[in-house]
Amino acid sequence: MVIPHKRYAAAFIEAALEETETAPLIQATPVETSTHRRWTAWFDGITCHLLGALHTMERKETMEKTPLIGTALQRFRKYVGNAPGWLGRIVQNLVKKNLWVQTRSAFCAR
Repeated sequence: MVIPHKRYAAAFIEAALEETETAPLIQATPVETSTHRRWTAWFDGITCHLLGALHTMERKETMEKTPLIGTALQRFRKYVGNAPGWLGRIVQNLVKKNLWVQTRSAFCAR
């Protein structure tokens, strides 16, 4: 699966994000350091939207008033599980429900 408007497979982005959380200095994904940093910044910037959309899709009647605990990846795994492909499952669910945030570059004429 490919993340919309990203040029790498979701598996590479997912591995880079997991790697950032577990061992920030070791880079096993085959990308440049600047690409790795952009992915991390992109994920950090979209995390609140993704978590909110996943929560909305659960259709809970009431919002939990307890603060969210754990890292962003731990909170995502609450919704989509621990198996590889978690990022693809998040994107697929959001795209199906028309909740995926489009990037500005998608609308720029060249």
